[in-house]
Amino acid sequence: MRISVIIASLVFPFMSCSQSMVNEIKESLKTKPKPVFQFGTRNAFVTNEFAKMRSVTIAFNYADVLRLGISGNWLAKGFNKPHAISLGDGTFKLLEKSLRMLYIAPSVEYTFYRSEHWELAIPFQLGAGLSYFVYQDGDKHRIDRDWIALYEPSMRIQYRFLKYFGIGGGIGYRLMLKNNRHLDEKFTSPLYTVGLKVFFSDVYKDYIKK
Repeated sequence: MRISVIIASLVFPFMSCSQSMVNEIKESLKTKPKPVFQFGTRNAFVTNEFAKMRSVTIAFNYADVLRLGISGNWLAKGFNKPHAISLGDGTFKLLEKSLRMLYIAPSVEYTFYRSEHWELAIPFQLGAGLSYFVYQDGDKHRIDRDWIALYEPSMRIQYRFLKYFGIGGGIGYRLMLKNNRHLDEKFTSPLYTVGLKVFFSDVYKDYIKK
């Protein structure tokens, strides 16, 4: 099976792949890819509490149609719970433990519509990593650690105005394929993003490179 067909079937997990889409992806893979480095934030929930996920992505952009990359993702700090440590004489010391979640995820993004101002794309990633609690008692201690696996499909829309600016947003869903069996926290969650984008690559080409 050709690589273009494989990628197309992954990009549209909920739709049948049209021949035109397969051909578009196939042609894009013949072009020279451009490296992309991106730092991002996604909003989500952990056990019905608002959460932020940070990510750093390194990817290759094929003709603004297909983007293949890998990202490192982690839960922003802020989820703290009390943690009791036995002192051995029937008494306890109360400390605070913080929730951690981090994972590596290969990612694919297919842009299925593009005009002068608008861009619509379907990104998704499949990741694996760890979740655990950490607390400080002289040294740093990690407890309840276990590996996790997840799948995050989404849809992204962007409107470009002026020449170097755009505004965009996206919605998606985090589906936990494998949970941490030691934790009660629920990581399956809707995801959403919204924000302003500056096209630094165009600024570089127009002003710095010249």
